[in-house]
Amino acid sequence: PNGENQYYQYDLENQLVRAEIKKPAGNTEIWTYAYDPFGRRLSKERQDKLAWTSTEPKRTHFVWDGTRLLQEYTYKGSYTYIYTDQDSYEPLAQVFDNAKDGKQYLSYFHTDQIGIPREMTDIHGNLLWYGEYTAWGRLKKDERVYKNAHQPFRLQNQYFDEETGLHYNLMRYYEPEAGRFVNQDPIGLLGGENLYWFAPNSQIWIDPLGWVYVVYRTMSKRHFKKLKIQIVLKLREKHSFLLSMHIHLNIVVF
Repeated sequence: PNGENQYYQYDLENQLVRAEIKKPAGNTEIWTYAYDPFGRRLSKERQDKLAWTSTEPKRTHFVWDGTRLLQEYTYKGSYTYIYTDQDSYEPLAQVFDNAKDGKQYLSYFHTDQIGIPREMTDIHGNLLWYGEYTAWGRLKKDERVYKNAHQPFRLQNQYFDEETGLHYNLMRYYEPEAGRFVNQDPIGLLGGENLYWFAPNSQIWIDPLGWVYVVYRTMSKRHFKKLKIQIVLKLREKHSFLLSMHIHLNIVVF
């Protein structure tokens, strides 16, 4: 994007671990990414020589509740996320613990028919942020009414990486301009015959795990849970480190 050349490096589990971003001005940004044994991203860090000149966070750490992002923190403080219910990936609220003044700030997400944040407000109803999206989830209008508003979510359970323009979608990364994932589906053809496909469209379909798409609000919790168990069984065939099905199901299936 924007005339950049981006080069990606993956590990043996097909996880993005390094991004080299060559800017039109001639400088290069280098970002590295770390994951836990279950594929959840634990951190991202900028490591090039010019990183120290930026006022933006150079390192972000992530904390997970199962397969949902619970918290992220940088030198500025921490953001804790609350969802509409225990089985949902639709964000409801954000609690910011400001490291500078030691205070907490509560914000609310206002989402559309498929759980994408369209607005953020404070506890008094004042507008902090609003956005507009393209058909496949790229944020084409990012309006920060409050300049420090932090809204990283895109399609359900997708986290926006400003450095690459990609959306981290738990098990892989999504490119919103093309409407496709940049790496193959880790469950192979179990997720569909096209290994890079997101869904038939993004107006009623979601893929919160980066595995397989479903129609939002039409699949029962019991059916979705059964589907996730089938996927976990498939993954165990490929990953020898998943020694305990009980442990893995506690983490992946709610």
